[in-house]
Amino acid sequence: MTTTRQSHILLLAVFAVVGATSFAEPPDMISSTHYADGLPVWVSEHSAVSPEGDFRWEIFRESHRAKLLSSIDSAARLRLRKSIDSSAPEPPPRLYSPNEDVECTVFSTGSEPEYLTSMSHSSLYDLTSNAVLIVAGQVSAVMQGFFYGTPRSLLTVSNPKFLRAPDDFPASEVYIAYPHAGMFLDGDAYCAHDVSFPDRPRVGDRILVFIYVIRPGIRPPVLEPFAAGFFLERDSENVTVPVALDQDLFVTSVQRIADIEDRTGEILEEMGVVE
Repeated sequence: MTTTRQSHILLLAVFAVVGATSFAEPPDMISSTHYADGLPVWVSEHSAVSPEGDFRWEIFRESHRAKLLSSIDSAARLRLRKSIDSSAPEPPPRLYSPNEDVECTVFSTGSEPEYLTSMSHSSLYDLTSNAVLIVAGQVSAVMQGFFYGTPRSLLTVSNPKFLRAPDDFPASEVYIAYPHAGMFLDGDAYCAHDVSFPDRPRVGDRILVFIYVIRPGIRPPVLEPFAAGFFLERDSENVTVPVALDQDLFVTSVQRIADIEDRTGEILEEMGVVE
């Protein structure tokens, strides 16, 4: 027979296990010391609207508002102009209702970051030798929002495995600004989908990411992947291999990210980066 004291101890043990396996929610806002105005560089979709449901343009700096405008329809742009200048023409009625699913109609062509023009990225050896940070892990949370004014999904990777990282990089959780998002806020649809990346990762997916450049001053750090350095593995599916590496015979032959991790570790040992 289980006593009251035994039940209490058992309940505490259950709570301890649950607490040990639960993960913190991603931050609603993240700032950068690069800016003195204190405005955030990451804003979650929840924080982007006021309690009354109005879009909070005032928390986005002017340069980021320009990016926001490129991700919404022309009617929304007129509404923004009207909110700034009362003499602007009246905007047409909103085209969406809050009950509709958000379908992305804004697609990017997968243009590569400027720094990639001088850095090779067509093989696993290229990625490993050029990356300043290499991290693997499981996605534990996905939050939509805006990173530097552009719609993004913030992926949280808990208990990450670093194959390579700067000495001062925090090792508890990793945040990744993924270029795929679709949000309905204040009557407007905000979308982005870089077609060179896989579909947006889900909680439970495994990823392996090679990062060439880390923006300074963002706390906690937010990593920005490029398509050739992003590997995705979903249950019952093989690894999604970046198009840029389709001539790498090793990468195209593996079925699990763990195999790519092992080979990456071997390359780092050959380079003398790790022992």
